[in-house]
Amino acid sequence: MDLVPAVNIVFSLAILVLGIWIYYKKKDKVPLYIGVALGIFRIFDFSRILGFGEFLSVETTVRALGYCLIIFALYKLWKR
Repeated sequence: MDLVPAVNIVFSLAILVLGIWIYYKKKDKVPLYIGVALGIFRIFDFSRILGFGEFLSVETTVRALGYCLIIFALYKLWKR
């Protein structure tokens, strides 16, 4: 098992949980957007750990959506 995807998953899950927690406490959607985006990135790390291999065309599209979500979150912060 490759250690890098496992570490990425652990940290991304922590950020996702923290983003959800901040959303429920402060009703601020920006941390939620960032947490979900990092969760999206980790879907493919998790698939590699499970041995499903790489899905480059799908992975590229999903990662692009994750980056767009982070750009949107930063835009929301900028426009406050």
